[in-house]
Amino acid sequence: MNQNRSEVISTEHSAYDRRKATILVVGPTPPPYIGPSVATKMIIESELKNWFHIVHLDTSDRRSLTNIGKLDLKNICLALFHIFKLCILLIKIHPYIVYLPICQTVKGYLRDVAFIGISKIFGARVIIHLRGGYFRRLYENSNPFVKLVIKNSCKFVDRAIVLGETLRYIFEGLVPSEKIAVVPNGIEKDYITDEEIDRAIKKRYSKLNQFSVNHCQFPNSSALRILFLSNLLLTKGFFDVIKSVPIVIQNYGLMRNKSKAKEDIHPSLIGEGKSFEFVFAGERHDAESVYREVNDYIHKNNLEGFIKFYGPVKGKAKKELLLSSDIFVFPTYYYAEGQPWVIIEAMSAGLPIITADMGCIKEMVIDGENGFIIEKQNPALIAEKIIYLTKNPEIRRKMGEKSRERFLKYYTKDKFIDRLGRVFKEVLSEI
Repeated sequence: MNQNRSEVISTEHSAYDRRKATILVVGPTPPPYIGPSVATKMIIESELKNWFHIVHLDTSDRRSLTNIGKLDLKNICLALFHIFKLCILLIKIHPYIVYLPICQTVKGYLRDVAFIGISKIFGARVIIHLRGGYFRRLYENSNPFVKLVIKNSCKFVDRAIVLGETLRYIFEGLVPSEKIAVVPNGIEKDYITDEEIDRAIKKRYSKLNQFSVNHCQFPNSSALRILFLSNLLLTKGFFDVIKSVPIVIQNYGLMRNKSKAKEDIHPSLIGEGKSFEFVFAGERHDAESVYREVNDYIHKNNLEGFIKFYGPVKGKAKKELLLSSDIFVFPTYYYAEGQPWVIIEAMSAGLPIITADMGCIKEMVIDGENGFIIEKQNPALIAEKIIYLTKNPEIRRKMGEKSRERFLKYYTKDKFIDRLGRVFKEVLSEI
């Protein structure tokens, strides 16, 4: 190792100020707003720029999520173009590290294999970041040839990053244990401030003395809001939440009979005076037939007065929606789930969370502490937990407080960037 390079890789911040090590960050940026694109944007705009010379190779595909991982002409052309750009950047900037979020499909990972191999040929260290929980199953379910490709490509990896301790197993036998690092996701600590939380709690729990469990009525047209916030994919569990609605409202005697005239229903239970509001916010990425089935179900069960679709929400609108909600429900069974950003956002808003055991979610939501981990694809169980939280507002409040505490302790952007920076420095120190 020459003297100049040893100066660059000093772990003291002052050394980085004099001459920053170049790190090539490969990855997409939003839209669409999915885990890898959100994370890439956060990294390239973060304080890491003060420690390293960050260069970004944008691999974005602005089409629908349904195109991700498909073997079509567009994806092939994109892959070849990105590989060409990688070669140009490797020649031009000579990065010390290539940071690569890897795909969880065979076709997508084959492109990543090319990225890994070419980067090593040019002398760069390679850090791969798995932003999901499916890669092990991808490996185990692959044919012998693909298994061999995956195993051999992992030999050239200098670090493999996973999102949680429970996901370390994914790279067992592929990457040495000492080269597996854990870097949880994180968002801005003040995405929702303490003052905003305090105001939201006062509004949420001013309902405590007003809510009648027997009659399920709120005065002043207020409603208990149950929020689903994510892409509207079947595998994210949004239809399961919708199927839980009839059970919840029937438990409180709010189920409307279509044979009854609207005027026979107590006015505080419908329209603006309804006592429950199930809000679904997110982009539609499934087939149109899915949404037709959802609409038919809502109409058949006369749920229009209890369900509201907001479409995609971002920025201030998303924050206000989180703050105005009472319970967050996200019963995902998405095959590649890792550590959902939406759960972190719900934790930052101080919400109790009802979710499923996918990826490393059970590290985020401790069952019975800041929410519930439930069986996947079980609307009855979703309804049971919603009913329990509505009938036990003090428990709901305590769970929300625990969510906020866990967010501040483990899932802020500062902690995410600090952990990632440490991984970069560790790899640089080995050069």
